[in-house]
Amino acid sequence: MDKTFAPDHFAAKRMLDLAEQSGTPCWSSSALRFAEEYQAADKTNIKGVNTWGPNGFEDYAIHQLEPIFMMMQAPATEVMHLTNDEVYTGVLRFADGRTATLSGYAKGSPFMMNIARSTENSVLEICSDYFRHFIEALVEFFKNGTIPAPHSETLSIISAWGALMEAEKTPASGSKSRRTEFVTAKTVTTHASLTAKGFFQKRDYAAIKEQQVERYGVWLTNFVMIKTI
Repeated sequence: MDKTFAPDHFAAKRMLDLAEQSGTPCWSSSALRFAEEYQAADKTNIKGVNTWGPNGFEDYAIHQLEPIFMMMQAPATEVMHLTNDEVYTGVLRFADGRTATLSGYAKGSPFMMNIARSTENSVLEICSDYFRHFIEALVEFFKNGTIPAPHSETLSIISAWGALMEAEKTPASGSKSRRTEFVTAKTVTTHASLTAKGFFQKRDYAAIKEQQVERYGVWLTNFVMIKTI
């Protein structure tokens, strides 16, 4: 399904639920998902990301939201939209407290991302032929039914896009900004052991934190995992 395939979280969830109930394979994605720079990036220990791209939120923001959620691997819980004639900026807060921003510029901008980690920052400028890789993934889907974009992540992306659209339409205090609770992104949280992690991932839970816990004098690794419902 071409992006953006739904106006908000609820419509997207109904469509994806119907597809799964009827056994109809489908997916939706920005072609930027297949950029070599994003595919090869280390997606662990990310504290936050900032992205840049061209202006026109309704049409182009999805191309920044897609890689943001690829990197953050968690649903957002809160958004803010700031805009003027030359630039828009969307701010996302995630369930674990991390943040991300996306900005679009009226005079144009290449697609770029700054990834912040506790040890270093890295900047990615997208120069690879991502559209060719997108076509390859599309052909593979029609041949073998391989879905390259998880439905849970697609739902998080559409939820964020829809909430940011609403925030832009309903300015507060005379300015084009509004902080809006992300009521669409209700989440379920579990603490999964190393052996149970795969079980929950197959059920659309995302691991947002690895931690050490003590049980009867023994230290064990488990994962805080969340699912958008």
